[in-house]
Amino acid sequence: MSQFEEVLAETIKIMCTPGRGILAADESVGTIGKRFDLIDVENTEENRRCYRDYLFSTPNFGKYISGVILYEEQVFQKTSEGVLFPEIIRQSGAVAGWKSDTGLRPLEGYDKDTVTQGLDNLAVRCQKVFKAGCRFTKFRSAFHINTKCPSSLSVSWNAMVQARQAKIAQENGLVPIVEPEVLVSTIEDPQDMEDAYRVTKWVLTETFRQLNLHKVDLRYMILKPNMIYTKKSSPRKKIRFNCRKDLPIIHRNPPNKLTRYLLLIRWPRRTLFNNQP
Repeated sequence: MSQFEEVLAETIKIMCTPGRGILAADESVGTIGKRFDLIDVENTEENRRCYRDYLFSTPNFGKYISGVILYEEQVFQKTSEGVLFPEIIRQSGAVAGWKSDTGLRPLEGYDKDTVTQGLDNLAVRCQKVFKAGCRFTKFRSAFHINTKCPSSLSVSWNAMVQARQAKIAQENGLVPIVEPEVLVSTIEDPQDMEDAYRVTKWVLTETFRQLNLHKVDLRYMILKPNMIYTKKSSPRKKIRFNCRKDLPIIHRNPPNKLTRYLLLIRWPRRTLFNNQP
């Protein structure tokens, strides 16, 4: 990884600039199609390209945005002037990243448990997006909470996959965003908040155990943990509970070498905010 150490350090520095955040613009073809339907726009590749061209070419785009997570299609699309989107993002002062996982699939025999896909040919895919101008990846795992899940197998398997992808990303010059998301938004009973806290702590502990086993350099990765709140929580209550529950988990579980984390805030729009412990 030594050949990429300067690149990784510079990427981390840009992504975590105080006062700026990361834009999640990694809508899949299907997701962006649903949004286009609302405004009667046909979901074609050219329309998707034009939409992203307008977005990334906005004046002062990088003033408050330090990074942009792209869907794979976007990585290789160009502006109307023929400039790759990662390059136009770089010119704005931000850095382009890439959603490297390829989705979730059910873990057979386990209720609602899933495993994240995306390790196949990941090194080759990382090399391609690096050449196109991307400098970080985002890889998401998801954990449901009920009386049967997450299972020990789900937690250990997904933690291993997260660690493996992070190591591969770093070896190819990309800063990995590690996102082990506990789906607390499905919880309705406030009394179950302690379960969300317990599972989140369990998932983070196992994830960092695997990151250590895979010798991932924590100086050059970013943790993206979930917040803890119930489905019925108001935005104000979510923020209050975040301070009381999420921050202690973040500070106590990750090793000292981890100096960067991101919080995904789901209101009023899906926005990724940047913070530092």
